[in-house]
Amino acid sequence: MKLEKILTVKSFKRWTEKNHYGLSMEATWPRYFERKSHPRGEASDIEIMGVPNIDVAYWIKDNIKEFDQLILEFYNPADPQGGWVHVSYSKDNNRNQLLTISKGGTEYGLPDRHV
Repeated sequence: MKLEKILTVKSFKRWTEKNHYGLSMEATWPRYFERKSHPRGEASDIEIMGVPNIDVAYWIKDNIKEFDQLILEFYNPADPQGGWVHVSYSKDNNRNQLLTISKGGTEYGLPDRHV
């Protein structure tokens, strides 16, 4: 699959800057920054317009050799554009972990693609 579409990158850090949130004023932010890869610039949530998110997740899995986590989040086969794909990279330890998160919880791996 060749991806020649508009890529939407969703980033916590960019979102907070755009919305002028004072991160240092919130007591819980230091803990968030310690634990999460988004604020450190090591993760992004992405969507590609016109491409089902499950296809984006499989493309990353099949073409990117090293990542920390690849998570298909809130994907719904009835609405292939629903949800998003989280991908992260760690400079220290990449686990190549595949997860799917839904309202029902978290499962290891990606769901089968129904062709």
